[in-house]
Amino acid sequence: MHEQTKNTKYEEALKAIKGGSSSDSVQARIVELTKQNAINEVNLMKMTRKYQALDEQWKLLSRDYHARDGELADKDVFVQQRINSLKKWKTEALLQLRILFDKLKNAVPSHEFDDLSRRHTISELKSNQLADKNIKL
Repeated sequence: MHEQTKNTKYEEALKAIKGGSSSDSVQARIVELTKQNAINEVNLMKMTRKYQALDEQWKLLSRDYHARDGELADKDVFVQQRINSLKKWKTEALLQLRILFDKLKNAVPSHEFDDLSRRHTISELKSNQLADKNIKL
């Protein structure tokens, strides 16, 4: 419909130019407006193509963004679950270490440990003194 009205206007403009019924200034004005109209139509087609290309790019980017956003949300949930499981494991491990440390502490009576530790220190001192005497001799 729009194309038919444009075509009829072009035909009327051409008839007016060929007919010579109007003055030269009117004909020049018609030619100038026809050129401008053609330029505007070409620009409109170019802009329409650019708009369609940009619209398609926007749709693709929008889909990609939403897909990545969903993936990141899933990864965030996974990371939170992993952190919580590691915290739970840590508390259980600390509890087990405390229990094992208490068992180890009570495995050897402390008075025996202190006595043996003192004897070991004394024997090390004697050994060092003997080594010093041997070196001097």
